[in-house]
Amino acid sequence: MAHNFNKLHITNINNMYICSLTKMSMENKLLPVSLSEIPSSSNISNVHFYHGETLHFNNYDIALLHYEPELGRSFRKELYKLQVNAHGSLAFIDLGDAFAMTHDEIAKLVSSIVKNKCYPVLIGFPESLVISISKQWENEFLPHHVCWVNSTCNFNEVNPLCDHIFLKQQYFLGIQRQMSDMEILESINHNIHMSFISEYRKSAQSIECLTRNSELFYFNMQSVRHSDFPASKNPSGFFSEEIISLAKSTGSSDRSLITMVSDWRNEDNDYDSTSSLLVAQMVWYMMEGYILKLKDKQTNIKNLIHYVVELKNTSIHLDFYKSEISGKWWLQEPSVDDTIQGKLIPCTYEEYVKTVQENIPDRLMNLISN
Repeated sequence: MAHNFNKLHITNINNMYICSLTKMSMENKLLPVSLSEIPSSSNISNVHFYHGETLHFNNYDIALLHYEPELGRSFRKELYKLQVNAHGSLAFIDLGDAFAMTHDEIAKLVSSIVKNKCYPVLIGFPESLVISISKQWENEFLPHHVCWVNSTCNFNEVNPLCDHIFLKQQYFLGIQRQMSDMEILESINHNIHMSFISEYRKSAQSIECLTRNSELFYFNMQSVRHSDFPASKNPSGFFSEEIISLAKSTGSSDRSLITMVSDWRNEDNDYDSTSSLLVAQMVWYMMEGYILKLKDKQTNIKNLIHYVVELKNTSIHLDFYKSEISGKWWLQEPSVDDTIQGKLIPCTYEEYVKTVQENIPDRLMNLISN
């Protein structure tokens, strides 16, 4: 049976990127969502489903894109049971499935979504797409950081990105030593930072400065323990509540532009409802985090709670700020010229407390001295 697919064209009209879909060949295809799969419910009144019309991404806050139809059906079935309209202040668009598009084409589509201040959430994509997106951003001269939520670290992930000029750092969160490439662990350089799951368990805030400094997040669902996520083969790893909390952090991150989630097909080449429901809940909380970020952006620095820490035996003082909306903390970059206000640098409550106790963390000390 012949299918009428669509080719994606991205044009720039008066500096506004418009994504238009016109009837074309078998290249650059998006397969629209079948409305028969979507529940008729007021729970999703703020969700628009793409059906081949011209798209203006600047009309939306979040764009959902799935890798292939079977995964999309499993994910949507669980997501649209949730109270998505609780995020009624956000406008969503479900773009359907991109399984017939090349990685480079998807990277260009994602880039156009980001340029229109819309947040793409990519469901079920392989790690290799991160490389394509990073390369696309390199072509656009966009400096960026990649945050991997993964139990393992191997050369297949690290090496292809090491020569990308505009990739500043790679962060690996939730690493388990017994599952990772020891050569990488023993040869960490300044462009790769690892945070072990044991460190996260001691203090969830320990990774906050990393998540709030990242533009692209990739969740490998094998980082979640099997007992909490049946599709995972990992007997240890993140608890379901922890991975949901991390997903919320990606949405609220100061610099985040994209969240990606890996495939979670199980051994029977199927998607069980429990695993799909956990991914759906991760996306729901990511959306909640995104709302908090928007509220923080609308908040003037004068409306943040200001804490001044005097450094003993010096004339130096540090200015910390806290948002009552999201609970996030910032350190104001010290300024040599009093007429120029220093930028706010993401920090944690723990870093503030240590500074008050005259035990300034090395990370903040480096920021102050530079």
